[in-house]
Formats: sequence, structure tokens, C-alpha cells
Amino acid sequence: MRGIMRTPGIGCVLLALGLVFLSLCSTGQAIKCFTCSNWSFLKCVTNATCADSENACMRITLSTGESKYSCRIYDKCESKLVSQENGGINNFAIKCCQKDLCNDGLVASPSTVLLLSLAAALLLSS
Repeated sequence: MRGIMRTPGIGCVLLALGLVFLSLCSTGQAIKCFTCSNWSFLKCVTNATCADSENACMRITLSTGESKYSCRIYDKCESKLVSQENGGINNFAIKCCQKDLCNDGLVASPSTVLLLSLAAALLLSS
């Protein structure tokens, strides 16, 4: 008795091609970040969808309280690199995060920064 060999139907071929296509497609979506490229004491309200290569949101805050916001490659959230890219700045903090609009935050006014600095100095001198 001979075995009967069946060829796959058109439905099976289309299903296989569809699965291959879906596996090649990107499943992630680009992250959205606040993006204000000028230094400011004001909270950034402008946001944008980042390029596919940028997988993080970044906020740089100077010791004066001024901040700027951008999209970033998470692996490039390093103080030395950020300092070089921003004219050799010193005394700053970086926040890099990987959720939509996560680089917001309380932006302190210069007087608030001064008050907090004075309070810290008083606590340290006690």
C-alpha cells in the first residue's frame, strides 16, 4: 500500500508567510518624551515621539535649577558624555528613564534652589 502525500493548501502557505512577516515586524512602539532643547527654569510641556533608535527620555538639570529635556539612547546616559555634548557643563544631574513622558519633574525656581541649598548647609553645619 502506498502512502498518499498531500501538498499543503494555499491556506497553510499563507498562514506560514503571515507568521514569518509578523516575526520580522517590530513589536515595540517608539517612546514619547518631553523635548525642550533650551535651558529653562520652566517645566517643559512640549513632547515628541522619539526616533526608533532612541529608547529613553532624559532630563539634565543644572545646579542653578535650569533644565533641558530630550530623547536619548539609554546606553548613552553617562555624565561624561552628556557634559561633553553640552559644552563641558559641571554640577548637573541626569535623569534617564524608559517610559512615556517620564522625564518630567518638578523644576525648581532659582529661589527654591537657593533655599534648599541654605537648608542643606545649615543641616550639615549642625
